[in-house]
Amino acid sequence: MNNAIPILAIRFLILFGVQIFIFNNVSILGYINPFVYILFILLFPLRTNQEQFLIISFLIGLVLDLFMDTGGIHATACVTVAFLRPTFLKIIFGVAYDYMSIKFDFTDFLRKMTYVFTLILIHNFVVIALERFSFSHFLLSLWFALLTSAVTFFISIILLILFKYKT
Repeated sequence: MNNAIPILAIRFLILFGVQIFIFNNVSILGYINPFVYILFILLFPLRTNQEQFLIISFLIGLVLDLFMDTGGIHATACVTVAFLRPTFLKIIFGVAYDYMSIKFDFTDFLRKMTYVFTLILIHNFVVIALERFSFSHFLLSLWFALLTSAVTFFISIILLILFKYKT
């Protein structure tokens, strides 16, 4: 983990810079705002203590909440994704997760994309549910979450290909 700290710091700065200075100012069709910073949480090293990872995820969301003035929505979404990540890693990658031997460079494309899209969808659903949810507009909130997830997923795939993230 100590060798990974400079790489994690660079990832954090790049993803947060892109999120804060570019994607926070982008509104596709008037209501879709991609959240690419979630890649930092999705690609965080597996061998990290779960409690530390939850705290780091909370702080990431809190920093973004401070920049976006969203009152804890992103902190809640980040902690939710960080809490559910081991479960989805176990479901999607199975035994490889048990031995902490998942290498994204060597896993098949479908598993990687399933993992990334599922957690992006959960993150965006939590954000949109806390931001816009009402029982009378449940399907509309679900639609917003799905559209935002699709755009975030597409941009995330481009970033993953461009920067060839290693975990």
